[in-house]
This record gives sequence, C-alpha cells and structure tokens, in this order.
Amino acid sequence: MSETLPTPTSGAAPYSAGVPATGIDSTPVPVAFDLAIARLCAQASAQAYNGATVETSLAHALIGQVTIGGLSFILLVFRGTKSIRDWITDLKFSRRQIVPRFLQTNEVVAVHEGFDEAMTDIYVPVLSYIKTLPSVPVIVGGHSLGGAIAMEFAYRCTSLPIHRVYTFGQPRIGNAGFRADYNRFLGEITFRMVNEEDLVPRLPLWLVGNRHAGREIFFPVGGAPRENAPLWFKLASDAEGFYRAYHSRRLLCVDEELVDHHVDNYVRRLG
Repeated sequence: MSETLPTPTSGAAPYSAGVPATGIDSTPVPVAFDLAIARLCAQASAQAYNGATVETSLAHALIGQVTIGGLSFILLVFRGTKSIRDWITDLKFSRRQIVPRFLQTNEVVAVHEGFDEAMTDIYVPVLSYIKTLPSVPVIVGGHSLGGAIAMEFAYRCTSLPIHRVYTFGQPRIGNAGFRADYNRFLGEITFRMVNEEDLVPRLPLWLVGNRHAGREIFFPVGGAPRENAPLWFKLASDAEGFYRAYHSRRLLCVDEELVDHHVDNYVRRLG
C-alpha cells in the first residue's frame, strides 16, 4: 500500500542549502536543526502507521520524493511498532557485534539484536526501490522503533547520499563503540527529538551499556526545546514532570508514559 507524503509546511524555517551530503569517506559539516525537515519527517512518520511503500515481515518503510527550499530529496521513514507496550514487555538487552563503518577502529561496535534484524530484513528491498527513483540526497527518519531502524540504516548504507537523519522518541540502539563510530560519520547531521515525558528514549537502559548517538533535541515540560541539554536541566525537567504526574495521579502509570510517546505528540510539539 502506498501513501502520499506530506508537503513541507508553508513558512517553515528555510532549508540550509549548500551543505554536502555525507558519504563513507566524508565527515559531515555541522548544520543547524531544520524545522521544515523535522516537521516533514514527523508527519511522514505518522503517516507510515497507516500504509507503507515497502513492507517485510519485520519492518515497514514509507518512501517518496519531496521538495524543500526548491531542492529535491528522497524522504525515507520507517514505521515504529503498533504495540510499543508489548515491545517493552519483551525487551531483550542482548546486542550483536557488527562490522564498523570505520574499519580502522579498535572499538567493538554492537547494536540491539531486534533493531538489527528488522533493519537487515528491509535493507535490500528499500535500496531496490530507491534505485528506481531519481538520484538525489536522502533524508531518513522514523518514530520509535522506526527511528532506531532509520539510524542503523543510515549508518550501514554507504551507497546513498544521506543528507539528514531525524528521529522521534527513538530508543537507544547500540553500545559506546557504535555511538563513537556513528558520530564520526553522521553525528552532525542526525537529530533525535525526545519528548521529556517519553519513556522509550530511556530504553534499553544506560546502565547496561546502551548509548544514544547523534544530536538530541530535548522538549522539556512546558518549555522551549534545547539541543543536547545538560543533565541538570533534564533532572529539573524530570522533577517537574513527576510533580505534575503526582498531582494528576499519573505517577508510575506506564500507559500514560506511552501516551507521551505517541507520534502525534511529536507532530504537535513541532507546530
């Protein structure tokens, strides 16, 4: 089933033209967070739950062509699971080692088994479909587990010009070795949006060696978004969130925390 991709929001922040897409032998130039791309990726991530361009037994992807600031791109977004509560219940902390993108690294690069299986399952079908489209830079995104698949796809794919990666409510995908190698190539063009009261980006747990990669855009309770917010700021925001949850009788209610994870909340926060 094919879905029509959303069009960029009129009047959104302008696209930063002239920034080269990344490649296997290039280090991306630092770029600013682009609201137009973020909105487009969030809207497409929501649409991906209703239909897909490419489907496999483990993953779904919505693919199409978009124009931003007069420039053409391929937009590729991966769908998250429709049963995030079941995923949390069945969550396994096992990781598998993968071949690093930077072959000279001495670090062990490992990713979550479930994410790797889903990405591997859809990797070739997605590449085959994209090869039928015009050769233009690719914007990759996704919500929830779709964001994790999107990040690993961008990391593994060296045959496409990856322009940006935008994810929403994405869980941690790999270990410290993965974070270091990912950031070497894609860190400056990757933006992870995190709703303060969203439980999923806190999983799998940091204490067992899982790490986030890319640049975090943190949406605090009742405040403006901040990039790579310091720990003290997040703790203060958490305290406010717990206070509000206590007074609304939502404290320790996992179902309510998953409501905060819903893709529509990210679409709303981006305006």
